[in-house]
Amino acid sequence: MKIKKTATTLTAVLGLALCTSAHAATLFADTFDRANGDDLNASTTGKSGSLGALDWLETSGPTSGTLGAGGSIVSNQLQLGEEGAGGGWALAYLDHNFIDTSITTNRNFSVSVDIVNSDTGGATRYAGIVVGGPASRYSGWSSNNPATENVDFYIGYDGSGTEQFRIWENGVLTTTTNLSFVEPDTLRVDFTNVTNFTLGTTINYEVFNNGSSVATGDFTWSGTNQNYLGLFTNWTAGGAELDNFSVTTVPEPGTTALVGLCGLALILRRRK
Repeated sequence: MKIKKTATTLTAVLGLALCTSAHAATLFADTFDRANGDDLNASTTGKSGSLGALDWLETSGPTSGTLGAGGSIVSNQLQLGEEGAGGGWALAYLDHNFIDTSITTNRNFSVSVDIVNSDTGGATRYAGIVVGGPASRYSGWSSNNPATENVDFYIGYDGSGTEQFRIWENGVLTTTTNLSFVEPDTLRVDFTNVTNFTLGTTINYEVFNNGSSVATGDFTWSGTNQNYLGLFTNWTAGGAELDNFSVTTVPEPGTTALVGLCGLALILRRRK
């Protein structure tokens, strides 16, 4: 009877350990639930996570004569991109280098955002997630084309009729996937095999659209200890409206399984 009870207790401890591993730790999240305005950092309301209320930095410009509008908080969402018909582009990125120890310990991180409104004015207009590279790449961004910026990784939604997700790996367009897009849409990218942030290291990724896997691939870090990230759009008309941005990491089962082993040791000790 004692053996059965011990086995049951051990099962519970191991189950708890493995369940714990399934919960993501939020490094940074932003719901953009704050007052309307052009200053994305006027308030910390809506920002959360272990890294605190990080600031958003912005770079924007014209592509056909009209100044890019940059980012604004509108109705508790991030409006990013051109507010006219000029075809301007805009980039909002976080003032933090995501090379945190928790990421390499867990060997992964995820970036997620809701695309609420794909207000597009023509073909090859994107809204999406950009990852990797130094701060200078983001502050010096000068093009509406991710390939020109030689980005480590970028995935953008093109809502102009064909409804496509397009992926750039190390500045090269590698994937074009047609999808049935129903707004709002949650775009999430899981990055795995993140053992280090060394130049040339291969990073695997998987893209999820509303929870369904739609693409996989890999790219390499273009520099050492350089992992800034953010959101890039080159929409026309009203700009893209984005919401619920987050950067998370999930502990590996192997890490929390140690909790189960500790539980076993405790049970055996109590039996003596």
